[in-house]
Amino acid sequence: VLLLPVSGHGRNGMPGRGAPGADAQSTEAVDARLTIARFDPRQLPPDVWVAVAPLARQAAAKSEPRNKREAVELMSRTAGLLAWCHGQGIELDPDIAFLPDTIDRHIARGCADKASGTQSNYRRILRRVAAAVLGPDVYPPRPLPFQGSGPLAPYTRDEEAALVGWSRGLPTERMRDG
Repeated sequence: VLLLPVSGHGRNGMPGRGAPGADAQSTEAVDARLTIARFDPRQLPPDVWVAVAPLARQAAAKSEPRNKREAVELMSRTAGLLAWCHGQGIELDPDIAFLPDTIDRHIARGCADKASGTQSNYRRILRRVAAAVLGPDVYPPRPLPFQGSGPLAPYTRDEEAALVGWSRGLPTERMRDG
């Protein structure tokens, strides 16, 4: 007799592991949440971190990082943005701190010492957080890119001859010379 587990229960009738890979995903999600809760940036003064930590944690959690590495990246960039806002006297209100203009100013001024590729990466990460916080009204989904056409093949000798013949039949010399 073969006993099959009932959904959500293992062979012994106890709650089971569920779908294959579900444990790994849930473990990584738990790790990400713990990383957000325990995150402590070494580069920020303690008084600044105390001021920005609640909003940074809330925003990073809304971004739903898939694993610990993503959680650290989201927290680092978000804490950096909010610390910059704090230092600039910008209100630590999500409706202000996560606006596209605020992020762009932070990248241009607060990250001016970074390479352009690093700035682009920081902007991408911060826009992901901001989109999760402010939603599609402020950050609409990106449209799908158009499919580019392939390169054009050069004219064949016959096509070139046909074009020359056509141009010779034009009514005026100016039209023929182009």
